[in-house]
Amino acid sequence: MKIKSREYLGLAPVYDIGLPDHHNFVIQGGLVAANCFNASHSVSYSKLTYISAYLKANYPAQFFCALMSVRSKSLQPKLWANKAPEYMQEAGRLGVTIHPPSINGSELEFSVKSNDIYFGLNAIRDVGVAAARAIIKARGSQPYKDIYDFLHRVNLRKATTKTFISLVKAGAFDKLGYSRPSLLEHTAALYAYVKDIVEYEQRKLDIVARDEENRKKTLLLDRKKELNKLLRKEKREPTSKEEEFLISIKGLRRLPALKPKAFPEPPEVKRASTVELSLEEIMEQAHYIGCYVGVHPVMLINNNAERLCNLYTGQHANVCGVLNNVKEITTRKGRQMAFLEIDDSTDIAEVVVFPAVWRKTNQSLVTQGKLVELRVKVEQEEPTLKLMATSVKIYEE
Repeated sequence: MKIKSREYLGLAPVYDIGLPDHHNFVIQGGLVAANCFNASHSVSYSKLTYISAYLKANYPAQFFCALMSVRSKSLQPKLWANKAPEYMQEAGRLGVTIHPPSINGSELEFSVKSNDIYFGLNAIRDVGVAAARAIIKARGSQPYKDIYDFLHRVNLRKATTKTFISLVKAGAFDKLGYSRPSLLEHTAALYAYVKDIVEYEQRKLDIVARDEENRKKTLLLDRKKELNKLLRKEKREPTSKEEEFLISIKGLRRLPALKPKAFPEPPEVKRASTVELSLEEIMEQAHYIGCYVGVHPVMLINNNAERLCNLYTGQHANVCGVLNNVKEITTRKGRQMAFLEIDDSTDIAEVVVFPAVWRKTNQSLVTQGKLVELRVKVEQEEPTLKLMATSVKIYEE
């Protein structure tokens, strides 16, 4: 939209949320400064603020469920990953726990159960709507008892091994007490076991059907045998009806009996009352659901690092963060340097690593998703936090 013309109408009071009383922000030349609203606009904002505050105070679980449902779809993935921990921390202060996806607790989207919030199955990378709906439909009102119950009840044409691996890495089976490495190690064996069970049950049905078919054939063949014996005894030709019967069963043979299959042995998958997660698994989970749940990896490191949100221009500091992006370039002089993007749940920063520092860094370890410790100088705070690295070190768990 472009302003074609304007007309000076004199001075009038305007309103600014956050400032007391009326304020006149008209400055030289008729320009209006600051965050000015007319009365109707200010009233609308005030009403929405009041309603939101009321819902947050009295229905915090429903409020944050709606907030996260909207923001997870409207924000860019990078911003959502940064904002989600803030929502979870604020929800926690109001007594609301936000859980990662759960095979028994989650619905298609974010949902509220017993005043807790669960991530939706559809929020998991590589778990499509069809697979999520198949899992929820098969569950119905009866929670899955264990991993075998899950695989028996779900349509595995929709919940493929790729879907299963995504569910495992997102933490959907944690509440059933299964360790993620064990499930991932036995994924192929679990699906093969379910296939063997289906074949075992089908073989039992096939045996019953085969036995019934052979029973009927035996009756017909016995009748044929008796008829032939009668014709020889009476030394006569068969009647037209007898001839028709003999023609109808010509070539009739009993089929070989089917042997039953051995009952399949399930793979042994470790199960415990609690599931311990490694730092790598926490970071992998964030990759599959778009953000960290419970705790950001940076909070697990006690290295006296400054939080990104507290940095100021000119400061020298130790910082720590997860690598969101790594870009290596070649300078005009033919030397290698890098641009990094890190976040620590409080802010996102761009980091320049000049050739002299990059050369001393173990570059093969500096990859997306790793946890990195840096010594930096703060070059800029706004609008984007920019840092210059003087040392780069990948954190080892």
